[in-house]
Amino acid sequence: MRQPVAPLSRSLSPLALIFCLLALSVSVSACAESTSDVPERDDPEPIETEVEEPIAFTGEQYPASLSGPNTIADVVNLIDFDAFVWTAFSPDHPYPIQGDCDISRNGDQNTVTVPELPMEIQGVVTYHPRHFYKPATCGSDERFYGSFVIQDGTDGIFVLRDSRISPFSYGDVVKMRVTGLVKFFDTYAILTHDNLEVVEGDKRAIWFDNTSGAFTPDDYGQVRRIRGEIISEATNNNFNEMEIQSLDDPTVTWLASLDRELGQRRPELGVGTRIQLTGPVIDSFGLRMLVASFGQIERLD
Repeated sequence: MRQPVAPLSRSLSPLALIFCLLALSVSVSACAESTSDVPERDDPEPIETEVEEPIAFTGEQYPASLSGPNTIADVVNLIDFDAFVWTAFSPDHPYPIQGDCDISRNGDQNTVTVPELPMEIQGVVTYHPRHFYKPATCGSDERFYGSFVIQDGTDGIFVLRDSRISPFSYGDVVKMRVTGLVKFFDTYAILTHDNLEVVEGDKRAIWFDNTSGAFTPDDYGQVRRIRGEIISEATNNNFNEMEIQSLDDPTVTWLASLDRELGQRRPELGVGTRIQLTGPVIDSFGLRMLVASFGQIERLD
């Protein structure tokens, strides 16, 4: 049979009870009356500011001296545009993974060697290196998480890269040795390269060209500027892609693809917003402009 619990006054000695009452009295007094000499803070009203990620753009074409020993146009001219899936390597730099890209096996892949490779090129970074692209390369789906675009005075090209950590971004000048190329349906790119290096102290404003017509294959790799009204906004359901209608010609529309990180920041780009976008164009199941920074976006409202 359980014994009744003794009352508190019986379980504590008189002296302990007095100390408990004194402690309780002190704590109540401290809560009721502050003894601090620090004045109360007068916080200002919160304000909202738009994110700024300035990127320098220019209408002045790059000089011929920007290019390396070879131009980007020299590299683009090596690509077989008649093939749907095509992979090419320097004779001395085959694909680093053994298998379907082994030149001796060839198989169903249209894999070739290009004696002109390797080529050394140099250009301005026109798109931050964090674009995700997954082409079918040498019999498997290769994932590239840090792809970017470069341009010189002759042409521009997409560069596949598998690291999102990078010492360069918009406007930096980089040079590299191209050892492999790929064409996957309508997308073509530098597949493999080495000796990638940032040219220190040579950051440049990005050259662009205004366009009022629909994108064409000639725009591939080039930085274009468009002005229009959003008629379909970017959401998670459409892979952060929006459609813009030209302010000059309502029959002209463009697609613009926000990268994942920019889309997660939920930019206020709803239907009806008038904007100016500046960025490189690629052809990935349709011609579209790539946008990864608020510096590429200017509101016209």
